[in-house]
Parts: sequence; C-alpha cells; structure tokens
Amino acid sequence: MTQRKLASLLTSLYMTLGFAAASVAGQGDCGQPVSTGASPVSTDALFALRAAVAIVACAPALCDADGDCTVSASDALRILKKAVGEAIELDCGAQCQVTTSSSSSSSSMFGSTSSTTSSTMMLVFASTTTSTTATTTVTTSTTAPAQAPTEAAGAAVR
Repeated sequence: MTQRKLASLLTSLYMTLGFAAASVAGQGDCGQPVSTGASPVSTDALFALRAAVAIVACAPALCDADGDCTVSASDALRILKKAVGEAIELDCGAQCQVTTSSSSSSSSMFGSTSSTTSSTMMLVFASTTTSTTATTTVTTSTTAPAQAPTEAAGAAVR
C-alpha cells in the first residue's frame, strides 16, 4: 500500500470516528456517570442522588450538574430533567479544582515514638477566591518500658 493510500485511509477513518464520537455522548460525560448515549437517563439521576447522600462517590465532573462544585440532590434533579427531555443545560464542575496534599512526620526519644499524619483536601472555585478546606490529623504515640540499669552502669555509680 502506498503512503498516499495509507494517508487517505487514515484520514477517512479519523473523520468517520471523529463525527461519530461527536454525535454520541458516552459514560463519563457530564450527567452520565452510568449510561452512554446522547443524553442522561434516569439511572444517571439516581446515581447522582445516591452520591448526594454519600452512598456512592461521584466526581463533580460527572455529577455536579449545576456547577457549584458540590454534588447535591438538586444536581440529581437537573440530570433527571435532562433525561426526560427538558431543555436544560448541565454544567458539570469544569471550574472546580480539587487539590490534595499530605505530610507525615515521626520522632523518637527515650523509647517513645510519636507519629503524626496530616491530610488536606481543598476544593477551589476557579471563578471566585472562596475555598473550602478539610484537614484530618492523626497522632499515635507508643512508649517502651523503662529498662533496668546494666551492671556496667551500676559499677560506674559506685
């Protein structure tokens, strides 16, 4: 096969697949955490509602249908309205950014070990300067039993 024919074939294939992909939405699109197709269905709305009450997890890019960077019952209602054909636009958190950071430290002194782990998750609204921060800190401590002085230490005291 010549390079020209191969290029023509690849171009045709790309154009065909490109137009097909543009006309059909897929799972993972805004408002479609479960289904594939041109628009959400009722099971997508049910999944978003379950995410709103913390039964399942759903990223804002899938289930935040009103763009406020949280998944709530109103998002599930918007997805359901879209599923039944109401002319409504879904805005799935494109402006939301989630950043996470964690740190860990450990120290040991005289047989006592202390360990601290801290994790921070920030949800930042790109259009405003508001941010929400949740921090969890876990501290554990263990102490080894005191040891009896050795004979050499006892001899040094005498």
